[in-house]
Amino acid sequence: MRNSKLSSNGSIKIPFQKSPTTFLEQVDKLLGKGLNVSNRYEVAKKLSVIGYYHLTPYWIPFYKDKNKHNFIEDTTIDDVLNIYYFDRNLRSIVFSAISFFEVYFKTIFANYLSVKYSDPFVLLRSNLFKNKDFYHNSLEMLKMSFDNSREEFANHFRKKYKEELPPIWVAVELMTLGEISKWYSNLKRPEDKIKISRNFDLTSSDMTVFLKSISYIRNICAHNCRLWNRAIKAPQKQVSENSQLYKLLNYESKVDDTKEDFRIYNPLTTLFFCINQYNNSGKEFVNQITQEIEKRKIDTKDMGFPDNWKEISIWKQ
Repeated sequence: MRNSKLSSNGSIKIPFQKSPTTFLEQVDKLLGKGLNVSNRYEVAKKLSVIGYYHLTPYWIPFYKDKNKHNFIEDTTIDDVLNIYYFDRNLRSIVFSAISFFEVYFKTIFANYLSVKYSDPFVLLRSNLFKNKDFYHNSLEMLKMSFDNSREEFANHFRKKYKEELPPIWVAVELMTLGEISKWYSNLKRPEDKIKISRNFDLTSSDMTVFLKSISYIRNICAHNCRLWNRAIKAPQKQVSENSQLYKLLNYESKVDDTKEDFRIYNPLTTLFFCINQYNNSGKEFVNQITQEIEKRKIDTKDMGFPDNWKEISIWKQ
């Protein structure tokens, strides 16, 4: 009982005593921190749409004293909103790119396994997967998704066929990106992983790490969380120095020396590299992000971009 009052670092927890505030009171709080406000009501209106707490990560870069939370002189709400709008648009672009990749990967995954093993129901072959508990949990989740789906293809299959699951090329439509990432990582035979990842010019180990990081990024985008300066695990160590991807990544963007966490430049670059394997399709997304960076004059170092990022082939205009 005593330990329940301690935080993870051993300090004593205290009761939460902050009171709810009106939007105008929130503006006054920002004024007290030194934010330059010319029209209290206009700022209150913006806070009523976006939310004080939701904006908090975006004004941290404007603090001159991060302990006292005082703003740099002449900082305005528009300075903060400039980063917020950039991040919002960045998430939209990245979410679209991930959706492209997700469909692409699911198609390759389903086609390769079904053709290689000449079996539409190849996901029912437990011998193809290394961790049996992991496999059965994934299979149960897939069955639940199929049973609960109201998609036309699911209704059609249940009415017409006796099998408890549809063929793999239908089943992948029921999987989230995180779920298919687990199916891929649990494949038992190395050659299966290698053949699938080769379609994206990645090693199987890089693909495993990348799928985890891109699933995490997708969830950030879907839940409207901060992305622009986020620390994320990304394929790094395994990348061969002879690969094209190696030449594109920034190995100086590590967040600290204790974790393999990097800013979003590396996972974004890997995403666009994978998409580019189909008809240079990542270029559209790259151009949209580049335009947003230039339009809002964003400091790309917060995103882990190297100084010469505009000269790197995949980002070059």
